[in-house]
Amino acid sequence: MVKSLGLPATLGGITIPSRVNEPERIRKKHDQGVDFFTSQVMFDSNDLVWLIQRLNGVEARIFLSFAPVSSRRDLEFLRWLGVDIPRDLDRFLLGSAQGDPAPAETCLDRSINMAQRILMDVFDNLPPDPPPIGLNIEHITRKNFAPALAMLDRLGHLYARLVTARA
Repeated sequence: MVKSLGLPATLGGITIPSRVNEPERIRKKHDQGVDFFTSQVMFDSNDLVWLIQRLNGVEARIFLSFAPVSSRRDLEFLRWLGVDIPRDLDRFLLGSAQGDPAPAETCLDRSINMAQRILMDVFDNLPPDPPPIGLNIEHITRKNFAPALAMLDRLGHLYARLVTARA
């Protein structure tokens, strides 16, 4: 309706890469005027790579969403929001070799490193005519604002290099 009225608006939607028929949903919504899609917060590249490959030729921008994790409560909150979190992520991000909780800095560094690997995996597996890829960093809670800035700094530089190399 917004597009038919000629209003100067950019319309966006949400994508959940693991959802059944997600490529078809995105194509249909894009045909109806949705300009971009923001993914749920990603902790695994498998479904995301699969989705991007099936969106070959689609011009709707796909923003890949990441969020820093610095505590068990962050993961619990993300699960409550419905984010698809791999089973062993708690142990990877929060655990240590001795079974004690990892310090928040270690957890944060692990979550940033994981996000970098996901971003590189997506770019390593782009189809010939991929949709434009964007980057979205979320801070989830107030305490994660500074960690989100650290994640944005590292991922932003990596993203810029990946886009430049792709061009």
